[in-house]
Amino acid sequence: MAGMNFQYDETGSTFYYFLVSFYALALIPFSIWVFRAKEDKDPKDKDKTICHCEACQAKNRRLHASKPKERFIQKILYIVVIVGWVLFAWAAYKVAQIKTDHVEYDPYEVLGIDRGSSDKEIRQQYRDLSKVHHPDKSGGDDTMFLRIAKAYAALTDAESRKNWEEYGNPDGPGAMQFGIALPKWLVEGNTSIWVLMSYVIVFMVILPAVVGTWWYKSIKYSGDKILLPTTQLYYYFINKTPNMVFKRAFMILAASFEFWKRHNNEVVERPTDDEEVRQLMRDVSSTYLNEKNREQPLCFPYSVKARALLLAHMQRLQLPSTHLHSDLLHLLSKCPTLINEMVQICAQLTAMSKAGHATKPRLETLENIMKMCPLLVQGLWENNSPLLMLPHISEQQLKHFVNKKRAIRNLKQFCQLADEDRRSLVKHLEDQEYKNIINTLRSIPAVTMQCDMKVLDDEDNSITANAIVTVMVTLTRESMLSKYGSDPGSLANAADWPAAEGEDAEVALDDEPPADDPDMQEEEVEEKKKSSKPWEKNKGKKIKGRCKEKETRGICTL
Repeated sequence: MAGMNFQYDETGSTFYYFLVSFYALALIPFSIWVFRAKEDKDPKDKDKTICHCEACQAKNRRLHASKPKERFIQKILYIVVIVGWVLFAWAAYKVAQIKTDHVEYDPYEVLGIDRGSSDKEIRQQYRDLSKVHHPDKSGGDDTMFLRIAKAYAALTDAESRKNWEEYGNPDGPGAMQFGIALPKWLVEGNTSIWVLMSYVIVFMVILPAVVGTWWYKSIKYSGDKILLPTTQLYYYFINKTPNMVFKRAFMILAASFEFWKRHNNEVVERPTDDEEVRQLMRDVSSTYLNEKNREQPLCFPYSVKARALLLAHMQRLQLPSTHLHSDLLHLLSKCPTLINEMVQICAQLTAMSKAGHATKPRLETLENIMKMCPLLVQGLWENNSPLLMLPHISEQQLKHFVNKKRAIRNLKQFCQLADEDRRSLVKHLEDQEYKNIINTLRSIPAVTMQCDMKVLDDEDNSITANAIVTVMVTLTRESMLSKYGSDPGSLANAADWPAAEGEDAEVALDDEPPADDPDMQEEEVEEKKKSSKPWEKNKGKKIKGRCKEKETRGICTL
């Protein structure tokens, strides 16, 4: 190209400038990402608000043990950042040591005179320097003489002076020079073949292999990282059964191909699975297992195993081995995403049904699919009390929550009790166990939904026929304990939590003692006998013309 001169960087100065600039653009944001500040709570404060029951501690240990790979990768990133900054400091030092080749041309400096010198003084200085540096003189210098003549012309000749003022050079504009930010030795000589081989390896071997691997993995999954065969399975069964009961939805979820080793290498199959799964199937007493179903893939072994494990989880059964427990954790980690995919497919089938391409799922189908998620997260069955989500609460203890004086059937009612009443209701628990219950209630969210329908971009916001209505939904998340009841607050230790204060506080809500206190039971039975009315003395005895009460079952037969 005319007027331009491209040349490689002989000294390497341009290359170092390029290196420093590149590192500044890449290293700074990368370092911020690696060392980004995490606004975590103070570990001491966080320790006050989490549950310390045995199950939660086991979960925390499992989560902590599952992160060694992440910690190793984090250490590698720290090392990369440190090495990067060392290289950056070295490059910056090299740039600082580089002397600038370009010096602004100053004819006064060449002649060695002041800028305010007159034409007479300029001519006199030129003659004196010419006598010294003229090539015909002894000790003369051709280069220095040319510089002197050029400087004299820049100060005395009108055209040369104009060129100097406009272009910084008495000779006028010169060719623009560009330096390629690569050392000359990198592309010349014996190293050129190695550079060419590096280009071939990077762009013809490594890059196609990386792109091909990424493409092969990406075509197996949908946008939400769900296997495409699983998505097709959901489409088929939901379209086939638009009125789907809960049992059917549960069986389809367990048949997801994420649980089959043929489609997912994360699944582990062991020789002991047959015996252990058979034992688990005997322990699981539910018609939802339905192992005699012959519909594919609902009858495949992986699907039956998944159903047995999920049923055991919701029935809170003890698994016969640790291997099955690890398999259950894998299933539970996939279920929320899979259930969300089923919900989206219901929405898509509803849209397709308007064009006559599919059968519209009924609302009951969508409700049964969405019902699975909270049941799996909470580890409860359909008819279980939600109070079982609380730590240290079992089926045997639930009978003390419902009697003639009270009816505590859900978490909201339990939160609405005063803190003293809650403590007396679970008086058989230790202070630390009660603290775990409070921390769990504090972590459970209470979501309030507010819907507002309006017509946007219109002067009249009233809803009329054929108007485009926008539904604005506002979700407010609060702590259940703070919203519905009194929160005792985060206290430092278990000794600060309110405990049961004497028998008066216990009797306030408990007319039945805990099952593990037989002495209290006998005392209350004696008090009931003493305080019974005369007409209640024959209660439970066979009297002619009246009913005989069967106290064991709580029913009457004539």
